[in-house]
Amino acid sequence: SLTVATFGNKLDYLGIVVLIVTSMVSILYYGFYDSSALFYIFTLITLAFGAACAVMSLGDTFRTREWRPYRAAMFVAFGLSAVLPIITGIIYFGLEETYEKIQLKWVALGGVFYIFGAFLYGIRFPERLAPGKFDIWGHSHQLFHVLVVIAALCHLYGVVKSYELVHLKLMANAGH
Repeated sequence: SLTVATFGNKLDYLGIVVLIVTSMVSILYYGFYDSSALFYIFTLITLAFGAACAVMSLGDTFRTREWRPYRAAMFVAFGLSAVLPIITGIIYFGLEETYEKIQLKWVALGGVFYIFGAFLYGIRFPERLAPGKFDIWGHSHQLFHVLVVIAALCHLYGVVKSYELVHLKLMANAGH
C-alpha cells in the first residue's frame, strides 16, 4: 500500500542519516581523540546536520517530487560538512598526522561513493533516460544503495586502521 511504502521510504532515509552521523562521529573520535573540545564541537555540528536531514526526510512537505533534488543536495552538504573537521585537523595537527589519524584516503574514497550515489539518485539516472526499463533492476535508488554499501566498507576499513594506529600510539605513550 502507499502508506506502507511511504513509511518504508522514510525509514530508508532515516537509516542513511544514522549511517552518516555514526560514520562521521567515528572519524571525529579518532581525529580528535586528544582534543575533546574539538570532538564535541564537530559532533554537535554533525548531529545538527543529521537532525536537519531527518526532518527533511520524514516531513511530508519535503517528500514531494519537486523537493527530491533538494533532499539529495542536503545529504551531499551533510557529507561535505566532514571537510570542516578535516581542515581543522590539518591546521591543528598537520596534514600528515591528520591523514594518518583518520585514514583520509579511505574517508575520501567513501565520500566519493556517497556523493556519486546521491547524485545518481537526485537526477534519477538511468531510469529517466529509459522510463520503464529499470523498474525492477538497476534504478537510481538501487545504485545509490550499492554505492552507500561500498562507501561504508571503505569507511569501515579506514576506521579499523585508525583504531589500530591510535591504540598503538596510546600504548607506546603509556610505556614511557
